[in-house]
Amino acid sequence: MTGFENANEERFKEAADKLREKGYMVCNPHETSALLGQLTHSEFLRFDFERILEADFLVALPGWETSLGAVSEILMAVRMDVKVWRWVNFEDYSRITYEQVAAAIGQT
Repeated sequence: MTGFENANEERFKEAADKLREKGYMVCNPHETSALLGQLTHSEFLRFDFERILEADFLVALPGWETSLGAVSEILMAVRMDVKVWRWVNFEDYSRITYEQVAAAIGQT
């Protein structure tokens, strides 16, 4: 979310809305922040990592490769065998592989 205008809130909302329309339960980080209040970055990541372990899959928005937080989350998910889908829209997505995460780490 760092480096995006308004922390990419509009794009997160769009993806969450579309997934909910399909019947999925969604954990949107913007909504989580509003519910949990002020957390340190490490507290938020701890909370977030617990949610990753509960998830059926993650959705990565465009630009995830430039966010250290997103790369950390996706690396954890991939290593824990939680599917991560590169989101363009609900009809156009592909699975992110460990090799793609490793390449992003080399770029960050």
